[in-house]
Amino acid sequence: MISKKAKLIVLMPPKTGSQSLTDSLLDSSINFEEFTSCFSYPTIHLFLSEIVNEFEITNLDEYKIVQVVRNPTDRFVSSYYHQIKILPQNHPLKSLEINEFAKHFYKSLVSEDFLNNFYGDTTFIKRAIQNGKSWGGSRTYLSQYQWNDLDAKVEYFKLEDISKDIKPLSDYIGVYLPSMETKNTNKIEVEYDNILNDNMKKMVNYVYENDFALFNY
Repeated sequence: MISKKAKLIVLMPPKTGSQSLTDSLLDSSINFEEFTSCFSYPTIHLFLSEIVNEFEITNLDEYKIVQVVRNPTDRFVSSYYHQIKILPQNHPLKSLEINEFAKHFYKSLVSEDFLNNFYGDTTFIKRAIQNGKSWGGSRTYLSQYQWNDLDAKVEYFKLEDISKDIKPLSDYIGVYLPSMETKNTNKIEVEYDNILNDNMKKMVNYVYENDFALFNY
């Protein structure tokens, strides 16, 4: 999201409370820019460079850039449940429980062609992107630090904190923000601390070590 008038850019990786945050921001006094009709791919979960290019920002140093981040382990667990829900019927991954899924994910990372190695058939991803609806899960497993792909000054806020008290984010932006409402569509109660076995927790720690370090998790 970007507001040229407020000189504000908000980066939103998948599974970091982006829908709840979007609703809060849209309920504020900030006017955000609309995407042009010729924008050729999904308008959600964009990298900083994509926002800058689309809106032809030449004065990025004048903008406040914020990003909400989430505990990488919780984010991976949440990603699993979201992915299982959006996969096509009869897709091989749909039947995997979370530790099997995580093991397959880790093995797929050794290939330069992660998407094909992980998903097999990626037709549903291509279709989702072409329709402009979503990334089909293809950006879900990227590290959160990658959204700042211009090495800009970004102020990070933890989802765990602003879900309880949005005031620090509101104060930084300089406008009142309504409290974030939970938009979790997963009907299953998840024990985030216990659902992954020890080996898969180590895998998450290894794969997302930069996120753990950069965001102090």
